[in-house]
Amino acid sequence: MPLPLEVIRYRMRLDALFAKIDDLPAGDIEIQSHWARYLCVLVGGFIDFAVQEIHIEYSRAHGAAPTVLQYVESRLRRTYNFNTEDILQLAGAFDPLIALELREELQGEPKDAIDSINNNRNLIAHGADVGITYVRIKRYYEEGQSVLQTLLAKYGLG
Repeated sequence: MPLPLEVIRYRMRLDALFAKIDDLPAGDIEIQSHWARYLCVLVGGFIDFAVQEIHIEYSRAHGAAPTVLQYVESRLRRTYNFNTEDILQLAGAFDPLIALELREELQGEPKDAIDSINNNRNLIAHGADVGITYVRIKRYYEEGQSVLQTLLAKYGLG
């Protein structure tokens, strides 16, 4: 199963926004910097939403009773700002073996991307200056999508 439909729609909106920014004149670094910060916030929200949806779908696919599914969904909808460790802890709550496998696979660039998106988003939200560039957030976004595909595969959904 691919990403849940609502996650695909969210990703399509982000992809369209990245495409618009790709079409901007390359010389205006200040405009690209503002877009990079905005995109960092949106990409962070996308990662949060996708992680929530993947775990809800995993519960549904494994036959969770309606009341259990309702509980899972209500708990996950209140969880935001996923960094790599949060994703691993959530995976461990569902299946400790999957969490162990994920820990190995999410080292290096995947971990750096997810953690950087989360850290920068929080700094941006609190008005701090960050050094995020358009090129970097685009790379982080691509790496974040790879992490989501890894989650889907580990849960047998992708």
